[in-house]
Amino acid sequence: AVAEDIRQAATVNLSDIHHTNGLAESLTVTPTKANNSDGLSFSISTPLDYGWHLEFGRLNSPPQPWFTPAIDAADPAIQHRLRTWLDAAVKLKL
Repeated sequence: AVAEDIRQAATVNLSDIHHTNGLAESLTVTPTKANNSDGLSFSISTPLDYGWHLEFGRLNSPPQPWFTPAIDAADPAIQHRLRTWLDAAVKLKL
């Protein structure tokens, strides 16, 4: 749910940047299938290669952050989920 919130916030942030509809529409959320996956790992990605140019800028254009602010806005929810997961893990160990 938090990863989807980040994707939606990034989409809103991109709506403020000219000519980024394709990038916003291409954002996907995919669970990361790591060994012993805990359900907390997700990838938010795009097949388009210009997202990072917007985020960090280029020699001839300044940064227009759209992803970092989305993560920053989700920080309280991320911390809450991690705290809940850690509490449950500690209870299992007791």
